[in-house]
Amino acid sequence: KQPKQKCSSYYCNLRKYYVVDLGFIRSQLQRKNINRGSKIENLVYLELLSRGYEVFVGKHNDKEIDFVAQKDTDVKYIQVTDHIPENSTRESDNFLHLPTGYQKIIITNNWDDVGNIDGIPVIHIIDFLTK
Repeated sequence: KQPKQKCSSYYCNLRKYYVVDLGFIRSQLQRKNINRGSKIENLVYLELLSRGYEVFVGKHNDKEIDFVAQKDTDVKYIQVTDHIPENSTRESDNFLHLPTGYQKIIITNNWDDVGNIDGIPVIHIIDFLTK
């Protein structure tokens, strides 16, 4: 499944595809070591859809935003990562030039990353899924 096509100054659909069954990826690629970050991103995409959001891949200038999720007037900008590398601002830099007033979230699979980066909440994937 692919996020919907829609463009604005802060989001424009890039060609990314997500599957409904994560086991399908492994069975088709026949590899044991599949990028965990892409699996987590796929899971977040499916969860956003199940919550009734329209989901887009964002891009502002040369920075990709994993998801722009919109439901009525509720808009969330979301970055997804397996873990945040030490001394890296890659996940938070993507949010710097986005409009204020919208929720910005980084979702991680690493409990040590949980907290706050420049006012942006960093939450664990489990907390996101059970929220």
